[in-house]
Amino acid sequence: MKPITLLALGLAAGVATGADSFYKEPPLFSTAPSETASFQTIDRFGPVGIGIELHQPAFVMKVKNVEEGSPAAATGKLNKGQIIETINGQKLKDIDPRIQLGDIITAAEAADGVVKLVVRDAPEAPPREIVVNIPVLGAYSKTWPLDGPRSDRTVCGIGEIWRRAAMGLLQQIMPGHYRELMDIRDQLVYEYLGNNRDYLLAEAQATRQSSSITTAFDPLAALYRKVGVHDYDWHLSDPNLKDATWDYFTFDPPEQQKYDLSPWRYRK
Repeated sequence: MKPITLLALGLAAGVATGADSFYKEPPLFSTAPSETASFQTIDRFGPVGIGIELHQPAFVMKVKNVEEGSPAAATGKLNKGQIIETINGQKLKDIDPRIQLGDIITAAEAADGVVKLVVRDAPEAPPREIVVNIPVLGAYSKTWPLDGPRSDRTVCGIGEIWRRAAMGLLQQIMPGHYRELMDIRDQLVYEYLGNNRDYLLAEAQATRQSSSITTAFDPLAALYRKVGVHDYDWHLSDPNLKDATWDYFTFDPPEQQKYDLSPWRYRK
C-alpha cells in the first residue's frame, strides 16, 4: 500500500489536505485547482454552456461566460460575473471541483436533465434560482459503462460532430470528391434500389441466408460505405459471453439462433 500512497501524493503535489484544507483527501490529478490561488477557471461546465471562475475563499463560483446557443443562454437569465451559490443544492467542497461538477452533470443527464443554479447578481443582492435544461442521456450501465443507451448516444453524437466537420473540410479542400460523394448519396443509392428492388426484397424476406458469397445487398452496402455509412456492413452476432452458460464438458455457449451457413454474422 505504501507505493500507492506515495503515488497519490505525487499526483497531487502542492495540494494540502487535512481538517483545515478544502481537500479532505489527496486529489486524483495534479491539475486539481489550487485552494490558495486567487483566481482559476473551469472553461466549460459540460452541456450547461457556461464557464466557471473559482475565487477565494475556496471555492466561490462565478459565471465566467455564457456560450451562445447553449441551454444556459436559452434561459436569458445567466450573465458573466454572477455569483453561483449552489448547483442542484450543492456547494463545492472536499474534492476536486471538476469531479464534483461532472458528477452533478452525470446525475442530471441520468434523471430529468434539470440543473438548478442559485445565483446572486451581486454579493448584497437576493439569491434567485435559475433552471437550465440539458439533454437527458440516461444512466451508465451498472455492469459495464459502454453497455447502455447513454454511451450509444454519446458516441453517436461525437461521431456526427466529426462527420460534419470532415465533410465541411472536404467540401473546401476537395470539392470534386465532395460532389462525387453527394452524387453517390443522392443519386446512385436510389438508382440501385430502383433497379434491384425485387432482388433486395427477396433476400430481405428470405428465411435462410443465401449460400452465395455475395448478395444483392453487398453493392448497396458498398455505396453507403463510400459516403461513410457503415450501418449495413456485416456485424458479428456471437452470443454475449457475459450471459453465456458454461458446463464442465464443453466451452461452447448454447446456440442462440438457428444454425445456418454463416451463423456467426448477420445483416442489420
